[in-house]
Amino acid sequence: MVQIHSYMNVTNHIQFNASVYYASAIGAGVFAPPGSSGDPDFSRADFNIVWNPKPGLDLAVGVQNAFDPQHEEAPLGYTSTAEVRRAVYGQITWNY
Repeated sequence: MVQIHSYMNVTNHIQFNASVYYASAIGAGVFAPPGSSGDPDFSRADFNIVWNPKPGLDLAVGVQNAFDPQHEEAPLGYTSTAEVRRAVYGQITWNY
């Protein structure tokens, strides 16, 4: 597994953040059904923009899994796997 993160101050009040993740293929193991080849490798990219209008207040909007609408991550049993879907989010952080 490899992760790369970038945090960039665009202005004094705006920050752009990017993260890229890569995980190699996982072979069949204890949790995979017999005869399964396991999970394939996958990559993921997340981005967000944070605005700090005043000290202690951050407003953010971001996307997770930006380039792939979904990917499998882990076998859950004999007939299903966990899939990670693309997500768009907003976040308000207030520190007092």
